[in-house]
Amino acid sequence: MDVRTICWFLIGRREAIERIAGCPRAALVGLLFVLSAGLAREYDGEDLLAEPYHALLPLVASLGTSLVLYALLSVAARCRLRPGQWWIGYGRFLGLYWMTAPLAWVYAIPVERALPPLEATVVNLYLLGGVSLWRVALVIRVASVLFSARLWAAVMVVMLFADSIALLAISLVPQPIMTIMGGVRLSPSEAVIANTSCAILMWGALLLPIWLIGTLVVLFFRRMTWPDWQGIGVAVGGDAST
Repeated sequence: MDVRTICWFLIGRREAIERIAGCPRAALVGLLFVLSAGLAREYDGEDLLAEPYHALLPLVASLGTSLVLYALLSVAARCRLRPGQWWIGYGRFLGLYWMTAPLAWVYAIPVERALPPLEATVVNLYLLGGVSLWRVALVIRVASVLFSARLWAAVMVVMLFADSIALLAISLVPQPIMTIMGGVRLSPSEAVIANTSCAILMWGALLLPIWLIGTLVVLFFRRMTWPDWQGIGVAVGGDAST
């Protein structure tokens, strides 16, 4: 695995996905990417020397979300393997999941230093939205390749996961919505964030049944196949360990 492979992976090329899935060092490289993404996100917002745990929050979140998504994909693919084999597959999947972290480096762009507060908030929200959509699309591609699924099937399962995570995240931070409902006057930046949260909440709630029904269809008609983790990447470039 080299820089070119990672670049091809970030645009969803099948050969790069399979090569990284077959590389035993992928999870280690991905871990470094996640840690660097945490630094990019928090370097100018928190005192990392005094409170370094802020940089580790993306790592903790990625471990939890990747495990949930992998379990959901396992159910959709009707996995009946031994626990040991399941965890081996998770290690491979985690490496791919973490390889999306370089996209979060855009958070290091210091827009707050170049723009007024309102414009900086809008730009940050656009960056967040763009990175989130790209990462979701990349995970959909990974699921489609690894689980031999049609695009629509991968979309249903991954979007059920992504939509649920987004709704859960917003529900854990309900203050912007409550302030709007209570008629509390917000600053322009706070109003933009609150309105964005409300829009995500509304569309997420409306689309969630579609993703759920689609995932049930995938499960019922067996539109996903459990990967041969031992064979992935071996036929791509000859040596899966490079």
